Amino acid sequence: MFKFLSKREKVILSVTGVVILFAVLYNFLISAIIEKYSLLDNQVKIEKARLIKYKQILMRKPAIESKYAALYSNHEVKPLGDPCVTLLSELERLAVNAGVRIIDIRPQADSALGNNKGMSVDLRLDGTMEGFIKFLYDTEKSFNLLTVKRFQLSARSSTSNLEASISIFQSQD
Repeated sequence: MFKFLSKREKVILSVTGVVILFAVLYNFLISAIIEKYSLLDNQVKIEKARLIKYKQILMRKPAIESKYAALYSNHEVKPLGDPCVTLLSELERLAVNAGVRIIDIRPQADSALGNNKGMSVDLRLDGTMEGFIKFLYDTEKSFNLLTVKRFQLSARSSTSNLEASISIFQSQD
């Protein structure tokens, strides 16, 4: 086949073959190596950033531990007693701090919320909107892991106060 081609055509055919061979090598070998290198380079950058972040946290460790100790020391540690009494006293304390008045409080039999077993309490409260907001906020951030299951708010016709019916759950897990 090459006998019938002129010298010029043989050179063009050879150059074309080399270009095609280089393109195939580049697409299958060189680009795969470059892609793998860039992927590994990105992973190294991510890990370096993570290590820098951990180093900063470790440098702040004494400050974090002192803040934790201050928070934990402010929390009153009470002897373990009846969980019902503990929950009711915590709810009364939260209501007083929020400026709402407890009208009725009824502990319910042991119940479950999702996969968690615990105790429920139904409350009827009287107060202002700001008081209810503070009560709900303090309830959710309580150390006793309280969860509001149900909240119903209604206006009283005789006063500017509101009345709320709330069901609160405390996990025993």
